[in-house]
Amino acid sequence: MYIVSALTSESLPAYAGLYDVFSQTAQQNYAWDHQPLPLSVLGDLLANHYLHGYGLVEMATQEPAGLMLYRQEPHRSLEINVIIQSDAARQNNKVFLDVLMRKFLSDCRQLPQWDVISYAMLGQQSDLINTMTWYGFKPVGQAIVNFNMLDPIHVQILKTRQYPPMPDGLTLTTFAEQAAVQADFPGVPFLKGLVDTVYEAFHTSTDALWDPRFRTREGVKNVLQSVLQGEMGDFVPEATSLILNQDQTPVALCLMIQPEMLKGNIPIVAIQNAYRGKYLSKPLLQKAIESAIDGMLNATVAISSIHATLDTDNIAAIQMYRSVGFTETSHYPHVYLPRASFQPDYREPDATTSETQHPSLWVSQQLNPAYHHPATRF
Repeated sequence: MYIVSALTSESLPAYAGLYDVFSQTAQQNYAWDHQPLPLSVLGDLLANHYLHGYGLVEMATQEPAGLMLYRQEPHRSLEINVIIQSDAARQNNKVFLDVLMRKFLSDCRQLPQWDVISYAMLGQQSDLINTMTWYGFKPVGQAIVNFNMLDPIHVQILKTRQYPPMPDGLTLTTFAEQAAVQADFPGVPFLKGLVDTVYEAFHTSTDALWDPRFRTREGVKNVLQSVLQGEMGDFVPEATSLILNQDQTPVALCLMIQPEMLKGNIPIVAIQNAYRGKYLSKPLLQKAIESAIDGMLNATVAISSIHATLDTDNIAAIQMYRSVGFTETSHYPHVYLPRASFQPDYREPDATTSETQHPSLWVSQQLNPAYHHPATRF
């Protein structure tokens, strides 16, 4: 049996050994692609209410059994960053998770300013998937695909794919190639075209289930501004492809960012509803990848691999990525729990006071490698 309590900067050192094991095995066992934050930094985040969590100890021995870290995002989402277990606790998953989730969800009922709980279950955390559904969490399968720009086979597949010319009135280009973008952005027509494109593609998507920003145009605008201003990683205009209509307004886009050294990420691919079914997705994606390769060869883009996240049930998107040279590298479940499904009578207080501070996007990314990589929508 386990005892669970809120994690504080004062109680955190007791879990130093458990966190040290996690830090050493994060890439292998938890599918993290970067080194976790030092324990001292976690303590500062807890002390300043940027981060919250729980610690579990084994009742009989008082030995640390596990940790859960979570944060409250400004877009009204509670993000579970990671659940860390000792080897002994992993042998008793159901009891461990039952103690943890009962405490967490009970506390969530008293917490204002959130609409959904979101948890990307990377690596061995996916072993908890069956038990998570007991508490009302809904699972969505996610696939990570990768294009190795240094692999001649990947590049050859890309180069052999020929796409038809753009339909009349449409232009395939990149963000960097648009002089008007550089002069006018964020000009209203251009920005509106970007927002309309992403909103139409994502407002009813699975991503909108756990990221409420995609449900409104204003939320989508905030997402795009975060991307374009480099808050989710360096924005790469040279490898961000666009399709413009006769008015030079975007109707399709494939965004490229660089969240860390040598690694590119495609967080959003979207096409407006009126332009779907016109075979635009492959040239849009191929333009982005070819532009990234050209930038690498010209030393203007420091990227050697590109990854993206897709819904596993979006067979068309997975096949499209495969067709231009991407390969699937891993899969994981992403679970979410809408507040309305387990607390239907909740009413937000007119005025709330909370010690919760919203972390910067950098903090969010460091705490969870899967932070907000929307799947492709077209």
